[in-house]
Amino acid sequence: MAIEHRADHEVGLLVVGAACHWVLTGYACTQAAALWARVEKSVDQVTDPRLSIVALSGICTCAYVGADTRKALATADRLIMLAESTEDIDSKVIAYSGAGPILHYLGQFARCERLLEFVLDSYRPGRKSGFGRLHDPKVTAYNWLGLCHLAAGRFDQAKRYARMAVDHATGIAQPFVLSTALSIAARAFAETGDEKTTFDLCDRCIELSDS
Repeated sequence: MAIEHRADHEVGLLVVGAACHWVLTGYACTQAAALWARVEKSVDQVTDPRLSIVALSGICTCAYVGADTRKALATADRLIMLAESTEDIDSKVIAYSGAGPILHYLGQFARCERLLEFVLDSYRPGRKSGFGRLHDPKVTAYNWLGLCHLAAGRFDQAKRYARMAVDHATGIAQPFVLSTALSIAARAFAETGDEKTTFDLCDRCIELSDS
């Protein structure tokens, strides 16, 4: 291992380990948080720009889950800055799909929409997502754009995007991606009074989790 790339290898392994804990235990998993803390200590030494963006995406999500909204916003802003300084479309898609949901959580809907519309416009099935099959930027963009429309009172658009998120995730057939799409999509239907679709989505999510 070349010494100048040691941080890249270590951070890459830590990122994969933390993401696996998320899938197996959930975003509030203490083991994942411990690994993201180690990633944060080394991320400034990483030489691969895309790996830096993937690592910061995880740090950003971990900060929000841990109720550190100031750190989550600062990391999201750093992600956006890195994305805007690169010509690599894959890196932009990873960064924007990571920062977008955090901006939504913090009520910055217009910024969230701008980033996620870019993700949809730039998405290609063969593009790298940063976390492999554990994450799909298009599903993320559909889900959270739907919630942006919901917040703005555009209920038909909110449900349309929620359906597209579920349809795309169903096509991918990756359980973690699909369960995430189903659970977020259910919110759009629950908050617009469509109980039948809400319960259908929840039942699908429960059946998927039980299997």
